[in-house]
Amino acid sequence: MANLSLKTTSSTIRCIITLSGEIWGGDQSHHLYEETSRLLDENFKEIVIDLKDVVFINSSGVAMLVRLHVKAEQKQVKLTIACANDNLKKTFDFMALDKVMHIVDSYRP
Repeated sequence: MANLSLKTTSSTIRCIITLSGEIWGGDQSHHLYEETSRLLDENFKEIVIDLKDVVFINSSGVAMLVRLHVKAEQKQVKLTIACANDNLKKTFDFMALDKVMHIVDSYRP
């Protein structure tokens, strides 16, 4: 299992979480969920999860993104998933996540 690295950059209204590596379940997903949950409490209007450098995500990782989407809606924060990776896009399309989540090819503020 490859490592997952996480980098955050923020402005007064937006936080961008840039990920690289692979998203598996367990500690990786838990850490990402906890970090994003903490950011949801910081009064940002939008949180972007940038997956352009993520090469793999398993079902636990997808489930974690769905949980984050639900939590963001509850807090009235826009959660954007930026996904330039064709394989990940196919996974999201297959699961029809593009129908319920805001998924874009790339993100530009």
